[in-house]
Amino acid sequence: MSFLIIGEYRGIIAVMIVLFFGTNIPVYSQIPEGSGEQSPAAAESAKDVQVKEAMPPADGPVMKIERLDNESQVYSFELKDAQIRDIFRVLAYDYKLNLLVDSEVEGKITATMTNISLEQFLEAVAESLNLIIEKNGSFIKVKPNLITKTFILMYIEARTVLSSVESTENAETIKRENTIYDLLSAKGKVFLGQQPNSIMVIDYPPNINKVEGYLKEVDHKMSSRIFKLKYLKASDIAGIENNTQTDSVSSSGGNSADTGG
Repeated sequence: MSFLIIGEYRGIIAVMIVLFFGTNIPVYSQIPEGSGEQSPAAAESAKDVQVKEAMPPADGPVMKIERLDNESQVYSFELKDAQIRDIFRVLAYDYKLNLLVDSEVEGKITATMTNISLEQFLEAVAESLNLIIEKNGSFIKVKPNLITKTFILMYIEARTVLSSVESTENAETIKRENTIYDLLSAKGKVFLGQQPNSIMVIDYPPNINKVEGYLKEVDHKMSSRIFKLKYLKASDIAGIENNTQTDSVSSSGGNSADTGG
């Protein structure tokens, strides 16, 4: 009997349920499943997130190389703290260049260039990082621009110039300041030359020029001149160390004579 009553009032119960719960139905439940539609605000937000994830960190290195025109073969370069070896690797792989890069080539470059050829770019990089670009047929060889130069000294000893340390009274060693070694690059080297009293330097051209200027300043003839003093004693200017030692010896000898008497 109870089943029959529920059956008779089934429609009324259904209407009451809809009226009671209808206002609390979530909006997303009214969207058919699998429709794939997304609100404009949500789509824009997702796009912003993707753009931010694709952008490199502000403080990180940047290396963007783009070909502007296939016919004229011009490019644009946007570089920030980019490793030169990575740049050469991209050029060789993406733009089919046959590059032979020496293992000693290293350094970073920051530059913005546009509408230039690859040859112009390589020349600018070579000048900036002291490199040599050599072309041999279809190959391009890149290596450090290290040169060797020998300097012959006229007035000072070469060994003295190459001595970077000096002894102290306590048998300790301290490094001299402003020596020839301070003018060399990380790749620079200096040796005694094969010629008498000569120095051989291997380094980049700018550092070779610094060494040459330094040697011109230190390698000069010492001049001497005699001054006749009118009012002062020579010992007051040059020091009285010798006189003091002489007096000490004389005093010691005098005491011995008195003791013997």
